[in-house]
Amino acid sequence: MKAILLSIALLTQLFYTNKACAENPDSSSILIKRFRIGIDILKPWGYILRSSDSIAKKSYRVKFEVLTAYQISELVSANLDLGYGKGVEYAYQGAQRYQSQGVYFKPGIDLNLVRSNVSFLLGYRLGLSSFLEKNQYLFHSHFWNSDYVEEKSWKSFGYWHELLASIRVVLFRTEKQAFSLGFTPRLRAKPRKPNHTQLFIPGYGGNNPFNLALNIDFAIAF
Repeated sequence: MKAILLSIALLTQLFYTNKACAENPDSSSILIKRFRIGIDILKPWGYILRSSDSIAKKSYRVKFEVLTAYQISELVSANLDLGYGKGVEYAYQGAQRYQSQGVYFKPGIDLNLVRSNVSFLLGYRLGLSSFLEKNQYLFHSHFWNSDYVEEKSWKSFGYWHELLASIRVVLFRTEKQAFSLGFTPRLRAKPRKPNHTQLFIPGYGGNNPFNLALNIDFAIAF
């Protein structure tokens, strides 16, 4: 429901912004042969707004993602998304703690189907993630009346595929630069790996194949 309300609000804002830009002929010039960099502003807040007390003994997931692209032509852009992700899961009233953290890379390509102050893009990403997994178990000895922790850790690698559709609106433009706001739903798929934990893959998350991103981009022309 939150995703639907966010989509409606953003699409409404995009409509009025595009209408205002269309009334200004000077703002309709499009930058070509440009480099774009942006950040996903939706993901980090779930972690930043938590206090340290609320994080303790509670499961959480967070990621920080930077989006880069080089526009090869008016239709095609080559992309590379970079990020860091961390997930912690507690079970058995805190007696088991699973943690996964690491970096990920997502090379891919975008097709710009509608090119104006409001753009519509279709894209593909190949997600590649290298991360460290830890499994901790807390045991209590009634004989010694003390606790001890058993920990296992191992390096892992994961990959997945993403299909995305992005709506991007130009918020501010000069002759050589442009700032834009983008809303990107993603549909993802990962191969199943039996006999392996992988409760959380940095960059992918858990088992939900659907993901939303809200990103702010800065583009500069060459």
